[in-house]
Amino acid sequence: MYKNRKISLLVAFSLIVSTFTSCMQVFAEQLYTDVDENHWAYASVKYMKDNNYISGYPEDGSYRPGNNITRAEFVTILNKIKGTAAATSNPFTDNNAGDWYYDQINAAAAGGYLTGYGDGTVRPNGYITREEAAVIVAQAYNAQLGTSVSYTDAEDISAWALPYVAALTEYEVLSGYEDGSFRPQANMQRAEVAVLFAAIENTVIPTIAPATPTPTVPYASLPDTIERESTDSNSFVLGNIEAGNTSGVLVLDLTVEDNTAGDFTVTYTKDGEEQTVTAEELSAVTFTEEEFAAANFTFNFANPTETSSATITVSITDDGTEIASKVYEISFGAATPSPSATVRPSGGLTGGGSRPTSTPTPTPTPLPEDRDRVVEALQGYQSGDYDVLAGDTGYMTDMLGVILSNDGNEDFDTEGSQTAYAENAQAVLDTIIDADKFDTLRDINENVIQYVIANNEDLRIASIDTDAKKEYVLYFRAMVNVIDQAALAAIDVYGDDSFVGADAKFEEFSTNRAPQIVVDMFNDPAYSELTDSDMKNAIQIMAINYCTALFNKGQQDATNIKDQLEEVAADGLTYEEFIAILDQYLLTTDEM
Repeated sequence: MYKNRKISLLVAFSLIVSTFTSCMQVFAEQLYTDVDENHWAYASVKYMKDNNYISGYPEDGSYRPGNNITRAEFVTILNKIKGTAAATSNPFTDNNAGDWYYDQINAAAAGGYLTGYGDGTVRPNGYITREEAAVIVAQAYNAQLGTSVSYTDAEDISAWALPYVAALTEYEVLSGYEDGSFRPQANMQRAEVAVLFAAIENTVIPTIAPATPTPTVPYASLPDTIERESTDSNSFVLGNIEAGNTSGVLVLDLTVEDNTAGDFTVTYTKDGEEQTVTAEELSAVTFTEEEFAAANFTFNFANPTETSSATITVSITDDGTEIASKVYEISFGAATPSPSATVRPSGGLTGGGSRPTSTPTPTPTPLPEDRDRVVEALQGYQSGDYDVLAGDTGYMTDMLGVILSNDGNEDFDTEGSQTAYAENAQAVLDTIIDADKFDTLRDINENVIQYVIANNEDLRIASIDTDAKKEYVLYFRAMVNVIDQAALAAIDVYGDDSFVGADAKFEEFSTNRAPQIVVDMFNDPAYSELTDSDMKNAIQIMAINYCTALFNKGQQDATNIKDQLEEVAADGLTYEEFIAILDQYLLTTDEM
């Protein structure tokens, strides 16, 4: 890995004597009552004190170098070093206004290097561990990810932290203890923090530049149907409305045409109370995103007959700007087991606005010549409209066909009709990939795509059209390729007799092989057209997080993934068996 350093340092990230003395003059003075020139971290503590990055305890003049440091204290020092500006947005449930660290925690989160825990907390008063510190620092400096480490306890480093620990070790910003260990779950001490940050200040870390912030685009989604309450009801229900990134001033506007069912009112729930208003009165009511999701609008018609019908245009505005719109044609015809309104297409999706429209049918239907189903699939994923892409609509076949074949195979008829294209996709796939493999990877492919969209703002709000299709498909394919290569790595490890026992095999696979796959994921010539290094880095990090979440979820299950792999591998682990095991632990929406 390329290194460009102002100075070469080997920092003892532990309780050993620091060699960090070549870049500062050490004076024989008493810095604090408990840190003098004989203390192993004296030079680093002095450097940090002289630059006003740290301070001691005024009541007794001590620094307390052996004390643990909290997560809030750690990011406060990092914010000061980086000059990170304060932020007002608070993404955490346990960061409370009035606490001394409130602004500091928000600043670190806005800076992109403090993400908190899966339950929405950040635990500011919890002691920070050594591996957590490595992750935060590496993310703060956008460090290029590492691959492996040689610490004696490398297997104890969490999979999600290993690439970051490896990166800072490679740049000689941190090292381990005299016994060769790293002790990843040990708490950081105040002396160690001074040594770490002093080293960073005097080392040029090879970085990947942070992505240019992209404006957050408000979006909303409307369901494909308005469901009739019952076969003999005069009411239709509009529910499952979603909105995000909005100002919170949401309005539902209704335009009714060709109505032969009589006047109607709208019933909705807000603040726990049910309200009934006219369509005109409804347009004056504003909702937050949460209120919108829980409103469940019901249209109550006065005098319908079996021949009555109406056309309703439903529009959602955010502070006066339309962000979604659909047209619904309802009919009260003869009673059927589950009558419902059908949706009529009302335009495409741009930058995260309304969802593309499609009514699932038992089998794919012929397509108009000018439709690009892959673009429609990408747009559907952007808006989180996964249901409309599933089943027999053909979207997933087209989308996965392009992903697995790289959307660049010369045999693809990309200029012909979409119907011919869809048919040709599977035929080409059969020549370049095992047909069983296509079906085997289907569920994981879909899961990966959902994960990428849910966790990458640039892809979620991008304007995706035919010209940009291939570029974005390649990013998805890179993530899918990680799972593909992980399967091959697992087969290799579990067929290697030098690794004995479930623990040894799983550790080799998850701690050594899997992270290396992520690091190498863009070395494939297929990705040569991807020149956006920021996006590549973001996708690599997502690949690490996705695999970690998947493996951790599997480990927490009663019959865990490690034991399942060991049991299956007794007769020789196959590709299909590995994928089938992973399929049991795919991430759900709330886990993404």
